[in-house]
Parts: sequence; structure tokens; C-alpha cells
Amino acid sequence: MSPSSQALLLTMMDAPRGCDAEFNDWANLEHIPERKGIAGFATALRFENELSSPRYLAIYDLDDISVLKSPAYLAISGSNLSAWSKRILAGASAHWRFAGSRIAALPDDGPTGAKGPPSELLLIVWRGASERCDDAIAAILQTLVARLAGVVQVRGFVGESNGGFDYVAIAESTQAFSTDIIRPERYAVASLACDLVRVFSPVPAHRDMNALPDTTVNAQ
Repeated sequence: MSPSSQALLLTMMDAPRGCDAEFNDWANLEHIPERKGIAGFATALRFENELSSPRYLAIYDLDDISVLKSPAYLAISGSNLSAWSKRILAGASAHWRFAGSRIAALPDDGPTGAKGPPSELLLIVWRGASERCDDAIAAILQTLVARLAGVVQVRGFVGESNGGFDYVAIAESTQAFSTDIIRPERYAVASLACDLVRVFSPVPAHRDMNALPDTTVNAQ
């Protein structure tokens, strides 16, 4: 595993109706392995939220955002997706894709799972910022998230979108997050509203062939 990751690719979606079993097969047997085999992909990890939509979350830590322009990645993405991928994605709902680079104002502690497999993961999303607000996002994360009990790592990423900027924050915890932290209004930044706050758990090992090994005991 890379000691550092400077960018993130993230996708969220609900499986096609009635097709969760096939969705998990597709993710485990094709989608994740394809990306794990590309140089510059440090991780390819799956999480889920059984209480609300979107249910499934995939996180890919990247050495650099330029990995997404590499010939190896372009060969399996976009119009080059397999027939299976195209069929699954055509039936999926609540689909959102984010690609962005790490906010330098936050510590670089490594990719997802660098401090051991998280018990829960908190995802916070801000979309449509008219200008960069890295420092304000970092301040929110450092004061409201990083100090929560059990949190071992908090990272933020920014990506360009439709002439503006989207932000994604990921906090990893060794214990369950309290329910009061999932209110989007807690994370408003000046005139930028927080669009989404969700708690995800790792997909159970029997449904995720790509889960991180449990190294929590040896984590520093």
C-alpha cells in the first residue's frame, strides 16, 4: 500500500432494483480488480450504507489525479467499459462520481485504511462552490470531525465540476459515529451548503473479496 495518496476517485450508487447479488459479483469480479491492476491506484475499497440512498460507496486512493488520464485507465473506462459494466451502471440509481486532489491544508496520513481498517467511514460532500475554499473546509474538518472519539484520520479533496468546485471529506473511525453528526447544516462553509453526510461501513468480507486485512492490532 502506498504511504501517501494525493488524489481520490469515489463513486456512489444504488444497485439496479433486485440485483444486489449481481451488483456485488460485478464489483468484486470485474470492476474493482480492473482498477486495482492499474499503476497509481493505491486502494480499491467498498463500503455500504444500509439505511439510506445511495447504498454503495467505492473509494480508490490514487497516487496522483493524472492516473485517471493514463492509457491503462482510459482503456477500461468511459466508452471502453465492458458490456457487464455498462448494463449494471445503466440500471443503477443515485449514481455520483467524484475525482479530486487532496487538500494540502490537512495532514497527509496516507490512503484509506493506512491506520487499520475503519469500523465506520463518514462521508461529507459539498458541491458547486464558485471558488476554492480549501482552508475553510479544512477548518471545519479539524474542529468538528478530527476531534471526535474514535476518529483516526480525516482527509479532504477538491475537484473541478461544471465551472465550479466540489469537495469531499472522508473521516475514518474505529468506533460508531453518533447520530447527531450527520446533519448537513453542521458543515456549512460561509455561503456553501453541505449537500450530503453519510456514514458507511465496510462491505462484509463474504460479499467483498477486496476488503482490507484486519491490521488494527498493529496500527500505530
